[in-house]
Amino acid sequence: AQSECASNDDCKNFEECRAVTGYANRDGSMVQVPAGKTTGTYCALRRDENGRIGPVDEYAQIACETGGGYMYFPDVESLGDKISFLPYAMDGLWEVPITLDAYNRGELTTGEPYNIQTEFQVTIDGLQRSKNLSQDGLYYDDRRVLFAGE
Repeated sequence: AQSECASNDDCKNFEECRAVTGYANRDGSMVQVPAGKTTGTYCALRRDENGRIGPVDEYAQIACETGGGYMYFPDVESLGDKISFLPYAMDGLWEVPITLDAYNRGELTTGEPYNIQTEFQVTIDGLQRSKNLSQDGLYYDDRRVLFAGE
């Protein structure tokens, strides 16, 4: 549980000692909290005039020590090209082990490229997606290329 504070001196450098603010689940509904839980002052993250938090040196240090990264952007406009690579970087983290009967039977030549045509389904956190890697006509081909190894 969070302990109460008397001043900002009791808090970390990115926090401030302030009273609790309660928010409702929906517009127009009442804030419902247990009695006595919204009194007192607590160390809470310091926000700027736009409600943003950061940059926080401690977050950057945690990210660095655990092999991650921490980037702070003061507004959405400054994101731009700085994170446009993210979908491609995340795409590169996927690995799907497959077994090819033709490879196991020795029908593929080592080092030669082969187009893989398949259909598969992926379920992540209960959300299922299907993907069909195939050739449609002369111009559309989203089959992946596989190079046979040893």
